[in-house]
Amino acid sequence: MENEQKKSNNSNRFYIIVFVVLLCAGIYCAVRGCGNETGSDNSSAATVDRIKDSAGTAAGNIADAARENYNAEKAIQRADDELERSQTAAENSTERINRIEQLVKECIDGNRQALDIMQRIEAANTAGKEKSQP
Repeated sequence: MENEQKKSNNSNRFYIIVFVVLLCAGIYCAVRGCGNETGSDNSSAATVDRIKDSAGTAAGNIADAARENYNAEKAIQRADDELERSQTAAENSTERINRIEQLVKECIDGNRQALDIMQRIEAANTAGKEKSQP
């Protein structure tokens, strides 16, 4: 379904974001590690610490994005379930409306038959009174 495609797209985006963050971190470290200016901290330990900080921040951002993605998927699933329930209710309502229309037609036909019978009775009654009068 569309949800599976969206999940796949979100998963692909997640990996692309991780790759870009790591690529940027690597480029940053490569550029900062090449300078030999006085007062700059170019030791390996400092570089590792900066990478750890960047990775920690990126991991936090990725975790936040994953939570938001999970919540969005749940919201989409709830909306999809509600749509299915609504469609079922609409179908049931249509069936009930059709049945009510059929009953109304049957009532109209019954009323017409009753009216016809009443008219015949009145006609017979009137004819009987005329015959019984001298």
